Amino acid sequence: MLDNEFDRFGVPKLSVVGFPPSLETLRDLYDGFTPIPEFHRDSLEELFSRILKTYDWDAVVSEFGLPNSEVRDVIMQRLFYRSCVAFYRFYDLFLAHLVTDGFSFRTWSKVTGYYSRFYFVQAWLNLLQSSWVDLSKSLGDVPEGSRPARDDLKFFLFNTLNGVKIHNEKELRKVVAPQGVNFGGSHQIWWTLFNSSSNLESFDFIPELDFVQSFYDFNPKERNRENYSFQYLEGFPELEWFDQSSEQMAAHFMPRPRKDKDFTDMDAYFKGEEPASSYVDDFYCDDAQIFWHSLDAYLRLLRALNVPQDFITCEKLEFLLDIHIKEKFPVIAVAMSEKMRLALLG
Repeated sequence: MLDNEFDRFGVPKLSVVGFPPSLETLRDLYDGFTPIPEFHRDSLEELFSRILKTYDWDAVVSEFGLPNSEVRDVIMQRLFYRSCVAFYRFYDLFLAHLVTDGFSFRTWSKVTGYYSRFYFVQAWLNLLQSSWVDLSKSLGDVPEGSRPARDDLKFFLFNTLNGVKIHNEKELRKVVAPQGVNFGGSHQIWWTLFNSSSNLESFDFIPELDFVQSFYDFNPKERNRENYSFQYLEGFPELEWFDQSSEQMAAHFMPRPRKDKDFTDMDAYFKGEEPASSYVDDFYCDDAQIFWHSLDAYLRLLRALNVPQDFITCEKLEFLLDIHIKEKFPVIAVAMSEKMRLALLG
């Protein structure tokens, strides 16, 4: 199963003790936490670089691994804030996918959709209080004696009630399935971590979570094929008939402008259509499903964690709906607005 999954989608899986957390653990972590706005966004890399100017790497790892509430709170802020940043990028790119899809830019809508999912992957993992950190280009004037060893420059970090756990890239390779594979580029490791966050305990309050964490669309292999391949019918397949007549090119032009149909509800999706011409597969195979359910999942988890925050609000989400898609897709905009309020506010 894992071998086939890896071969097909290019996404290995890790087995890290203590990850992913249960919903109960997450709620305990977030209990009493209130995020604060920042005038200067301090990345995880900047945070570690600043700490390493005073303490060496071994001391930092040791201190982070203890149940120190001050360390935990700093990491909580960093990860939650970063999650919100990534969430808005995911959401905005989702809307951009709808727009490009609506104007028959098939490949660009697919590539835009991939990057939307990629930012969702980061937003989701950060909300689970975890992240990938790369210090290889951010240490600046950190003293040589305080710097991590080469194997420690890139690592997976996740917050727990008993300390912040850190696993470097070399350690992660030992627990990857199937064995003996590399993580590839910077995108690969994020997808690998996302793949490893499945089977979440007590998350049955989020419908379609298995679908959200699947790799059946907008995955890394698909993005590379769509964006870079020069093989026939792989990269920009809608343009493959440029060497034929304009009539033949038009006849083979695969994209069709997205219709303004409510992809958040099956009955609404087929409203006004004759039953004989309504195919259930059209609803389930709509590309927008993966983005919509991802959005719904994130908002439901955020509500379940009961974090007192005003970073992600219905008003802000609806503002982006209005300026991006309301004019072209009024039905979709109204449906998304109603369902987002339900997911976030209950």
